[in-house]
Formats: sequence, C-alpha cells, structure tokens
Amino acid sequence: NFRDLGGYEATDGRTVRWGRLFRSDGLHELTEADLAVIERLGIRSVVDLRNSNEVRDFPSRFPAPGSTVSRFHTPIGGQAAETPSVIELMKMGAITTFGVEQVIEVYRLILEFGADIFRELLERAADPAQQPLLFHCSAGKDRTGVGAALLLSVLGVDEATVLADYELTDEYRSSKRIAEVAPELEAAGVALDAVLPFLTAPRAVMAGTLAAVHERWGGVEAYLTDVAGVQPTTLTRLRDTLLEWGNP
Repeated sequence: NFRDLGGYEATDGRTVRWGRLFRSDGLHELTEADLAVIERLGIRSVVDLRNSNEVRDFPSRFPAPGSTVSRFHTPIGGQAAETPSVIELMKMGAITTFGVEQVIEVYRLILEFGADIFRELLERAADPAQQPLLFHCSAGKDRTGVGAALLLSVLGVDEATVLADYELTDEYRSSKRIAEVAPELEAAGVALDAVLPFLTAPRAVMAGTLAAVHERWGGVEAYLTDVAGVQPTTLTRLRDTLLEWGNP
C-alpha cells in the first residue's frame, strides 16, 4: 500500500508534485528489492503514526539504524491507542459487527485526538528540507488515510479524487488482509460481511468522514487552522512546495 500522492490536479489548475509525498502501510515487511526502490526515491523523513505496541511488535525496516533519513514517531491516540486493536477484539469475538458508520466514528475520533499530530505532519510536509516525506501507519488505510485526505483536500484536490485515492487501498492491500484474518474471524464466530467496512476502504467511509468534518468544523481548512492549530503560512508553504504548474 505504498504510493506516491503526486499527479493529482488541484482546483486552481496546479498539480501535486510527483516524488515529494508518499503514503504507506507498515514498513516491517519490506523486501530487499523494496528497500532498493525506496532508497532510489531519496526519502528524507518518515512519519510513523503507529502506537508504541505496533512499533515494538513490527519494527520498520526503513529507515535503517544509522541512516541519514529522519524518523519521527508521532502516534495518534497517545496511551489510549495502546489498548487492544479493533481487529484483535474481533479475533476474540468481542466485536462481531463493524459497519460504515462505526468506521466513520473511528475516523472522527482520529481527527479529534490526532489534531496535534496532523498539524505536525503538515508542518513537516511543507518543509522542503524534509521532502520527500513518507507517512504511514500499519494498514496505510485509517490513520494514514485520514492524513492523506486532509493533505490532498487542503492542497485543493477535489473530493471525488480524494475518495478515489482512499479506495486504492482495496486495490493494493485489502484482499491480502482479508485472506490473512478471515480464518481467525470465522473461528471466533464473526461473519466477514458484518465487519467488511473495517477491513476494506469503502468510498462511503471517507465521504462520511469529510461530511462530518464540514458539519462539525466547517471544512478541512477550518479544522486544520482552528482545531489542529496549523498556521495559514504553513498552508501557503505547503501549496507552494507541493503544487506545480504544467503537466505532472
């Protein structure tokens, strides 16, 4: 689920630059071939949104110890994120249903409790000295997906494209993830269809999340400036460094 956020057109006619901003799932399964590709990208900084348990249990292979690449561990949720994950509770049979509205609620909480983290992410993304920048969590779908939606939205990418980017996780990761967890969920008496919105990236989830942002905070930019505390100068710098005129 590693991909470049470049190439998307903004409403002002500019385009998100290629090779400046990357999103990904966990970096613990990278192969030697993967690492060779990533090295060629020249990534200067990595923002890890996972909690401490995830970092401990699944240590990233990139950046390597002693690397000149900067790594910033900025977990979303703080100590609350150290509790058993939703998928672990499903495997125990404690959660048997998880629909679209429940995932939207999770994303709303991510926005509420991760506001400071998203501010830091945008500040780093706006700094040319930290580009190219890679940000990731474990699945590259939830915490990373919300972060990507915020970034693309504030860069002026239209909502339909933001939703399409979110859905790409289904193309790159969801089928593998479902195959991995399906046997344990079935053993716990959990019907796969009842929790599918959590295991995949349905368009309705991110659409509902962005609608909630507009309803509660007045839009993405208002959320970023009022709740997350992002300075208007940071948004200007973000657009100036990540958008370009002409063909991508």
